[in-house]
Formats: sequence, C-alpha cells, structure tokens
Amino acid sequence: MSNGKLHIKNLDPANNGFTNFLLQNEITIGPRGHTFIDVAAYNEGTAEAPPGPWIQLIIPHSGGHLVSVTFNRLPVKAHKFHLSFSSFSEIFDEVYCRLFVDSNHRLQIEEWS
Repeated sequence: MSNGKLHIKNLDPANNGFTNFLLQNEITIGPRGHTFIDVAAYNEGTAEAPPGPWIQLIIPHSGGHLVSVTFNRLPVKAHKFHLSFSSFSEIFDEVYCRLFVDSNHRLQIEEWS
C-alpha cells in the first residue's frame, strides 16, 4: 500500500464550519505491516496546572499556507466522525469514531456504532 491517506470526515459537531480534515497523506504500509498515526492530543493537566481548554487534531500544515490557530482545536466535549483510510481511487477502511475526554481528563477515541 502506498500513497494512502487518513481523513476525519463528517465531524459532528463541526468545528468553525469544518467537518473534514486530512490527518496524513503519502502513507506507505508494507505487506503484513502497520503504522500508527496520531489523531488528536489533549493536555491532561498536572497538580499545578488545570486540564487544557481544547482537544487538538493532529493536522499537518498545508503547503506553507497559514492556518487559523483555532482551525484544529475542538471544544472539550464528545465529537463523532468517520476515520477513513483510502488511496486515490478507493476506500480501504472507514470506522465511525467518538473522541472525548473522560472524567479523569484522559483523551479517549473509540469505535462508535
């Protein structure tokens, strides 16, 4: 598999009107291989600092274009979306997911049906 792409599609609720995000492209996976790709990050806080005010999607910068500082920041609440892995011509896998911060301030992503 070469030139694969990982997308977030149909983000609900939308973020500033955006529902689709490219997480990574040009992904190559060899036979029986695998790779791990970051989807989101969250500051869980410490004894001295409170938890973060947003969930950050791990989105690459787009060809040198400046992107709004809030473009990839989601409010700290549950978000549903399709995580889609595809090539130029076909979808290899698509999973419906839920991204949320639990009561222990830990970021969770789970398959959601």
